[in-house]
Amino acid sequence: MFIVVISLVAIVLDQASKWWVVENLSSGKTAPVLGSFLELSYLENRGVAFGMGQSLAPFYPLLALAIIIGLLYFYKKELKGKSRVIDMAIGFIVGGALGNVIDRLVHSFVVDFISLHFGTYSFPVFNVADSFVTVGVILLLLYFFLDDQEDKRKGGESHERTNWK
Repeated sequence: MFIVVISLVAIVLDQASKWWVVENLSSGKTAPVLGSFLELSYLENRGVAFGMGQSLAPFYPLLALAIIIGLLYFYKKELKGKSRVIDMAIGFIVGGALGNVIDRLVHSFVVDFISLHFGTYSFPVFNVADSFVTVGVILLLLYFFLDDQEDKRKGGESHERTNWK
């Protein structure tokens, strides 16, 4: 149930932020948030990541749903009950992925709007759903890395991480 709640929160935050951007910035306006470092600007992403792979766009919702189903199957078989961090990470990934699937089904593109600039470098524009997926993946990788380090310290014994629960 925790994963469902986290996923729903991610979807609502993602869709609300995209609604705001479409209502306020789709006419080509840009909203500076932190000077030129962080800006909000409307972009229609018809590709998979950072605009790449636009020719395969009709297949992305199916691919995303297949990945979500695979992730949830892996979670149920291998990860369920191990840690709240894993539950949160899975919720973030599922919610973020579904947020972008909703965009593709409704608009046939994903609304991106977060623009980061580091001096002369501009990071590809992304959205709240992308952020949830990224944070979820980082949490999972961090959990598995720390779990593996704990195994090595204990000589390879099987255990569960208690300090991440």
